[in-house]
Amino acid sequence: MANDHLKRKRILLVDDEPELLDMVVSILQEEGYLQIKTAKNTAEALAACRDWNPEFGIFDVMLPDGDGFSLFQKVREFSDFPILFLTARGEDEDKFTGLGLGADDYMVKPFLPRELILRVHVILKRSYRNESNLVYLKACALDFDRAEIIRNGEHIALTAKEFELLQVLSRNAGRIVTICSVRQFGVTIRLAMKTLLWRISGG
Repeated sequence: MANDHLKRKRILLVDDEPELLDMVVSILQEEGYLQIKTAKNTAEALAACRDWNPEFGIFDVMLPDGDGFSLFQKVREFSDFPILFLTARGEDEDKFTGLGLGADDYMVKPFLPRELILRVHVILKRSYRNESNLVYLKACALDFDRAEIIRNGEHIALTAKEFELLQVLSRNAGRIVTICSVRQFGVTIRLAMKTLLWRISGG
């Protein structure tokens, strides 16, 4: 389906309530979101942001070792993935603070699961609307516009030969591609195929 790639985005949930985390994880998984990590405080959240490279975040404001607003500012020092605040703090001033910092949305608990899903989808669709020429595989994504592989947030440039070979394979998706059918690559075909598979699989 057209927006299935959005459900492969890495989502970080930050909240100190285990029951709430379990509920949101369940809501997202039922909708088809596949990659979800949770954190119960700002220290865990910052570590996850640096090590896991999230592509979307849902942050509580009230956390045991700080607050979501400060966490947001620290994350923005090194990453710009979209973030939605989901919190019990529903005063107008809190909303203004969160949105004023640059958050993509602000929701107040308790919330309707369907509303959360709709907001998450809208933010992801808006934030990643230029990814139409990406092809998603199990271990990575292929960007045909930039001739690169994206794996765990890392962009890996392809050589001209690798990119040309990848285009041939993509055009023949679902069909067997023999060595003879790509003989225009000459004697380098086996090496190009080997290195391309190595890049895609992550070594």
